[in-house]
Amino acid sequence: MTKSARPLIGGGYLHELPPERTAPGAGRPVNPLAVTSDREFFVGVKIGADTLYGTVCDLRAQVRTTASRPLGDRSPGAVCALLADSRAVAKTTIHRLLSRRDIPLREKTLWRMLYETAARAAEILALNVEDLDLEHRRAPVRSKGGAIEWVYWDSGTAHLLPRLLRLPDGSPRMHGPLFLSERRPVPARRPAAADICPHTGRARLGYDRARVLLDTVAGLDLHQLRHSAATHLGEAEVPLQLIMGKTRHKNPRTAMRYVKPGAEAIAGVTEHLAPPRRRH
Repeated sequence: MTKSARPLIGGGYLHELPPERTAPGAGRPVNPLAVTSDREFFVGVKIGADTLYGTVCDLRAQVRTTASRPLGDRSPGAVCALLADSRAVAKTTIHRLLSRRDIPLREKTLWRMLYETAARAAEILALNVEDLDLEHRRAPVRSKGGAIEWVYWDSGTAHLLPRLLRLPDGSPRMHGPLFLSERRPVPARRPAAADICPHTGRARLGYDRARVLLDTVAGLDLHQLRHSAATHLGEAEVPLQLIMGKTRHKNPRTAMRYVKPGAEAIAGVTEHLAPPRRRH
């Protein structure tokens, strides 16, 4: 079992819990394994008589989010178009959200980083402080296939990160999870040592909590920041090959789903259809 589990641990599908003994005097401590719930997600779709239902579940079969949309035309083409409909958020909405003064530093940094890197939320939440290459504005992440890839951020994230890493005494955090929970974990739910900050004793911020924070403030889900980043790059006429490099998609057809123009871009090109302006 140990040999079978190692590839799953290396791929991020399982993680080790703190050592414990199975019973008093039962021999050497053992490390129980747990499923990393946010490593992958499953999407289920149900087509009703007049409604399209969707559900996203994690690897522990816990429902992460649900959605429903009215279904008028039930032809295969119309249903597929509805499933592929863009969930990108307007660029002005993103920048307005990230400019709000009432957003805590942790949340603002996380959301800005997700948008600028176009990375998956689970990848960014798994980052440690020592992973950051602050000089070159990049960090290595483990992709869905298990490979190590690099994500890059811009000046917005670069400005926020030093403030996020600053401890109350003014010194910077040097090790441990990048994004931390609000308080220290209780003994009964203490995570693995790698998920606890050695400076503060606080645990790594989990996907569920991060999802709730964004939904509460903006009514968005975490993936929409990645989706919006790709869409905005497409609207800026960035070549598809570069967008694939940014989002790290391997299949062009998959990346094309994310570069569907948003409402702002469509409204913007409409001016080309206007009658010629009169010259006085």
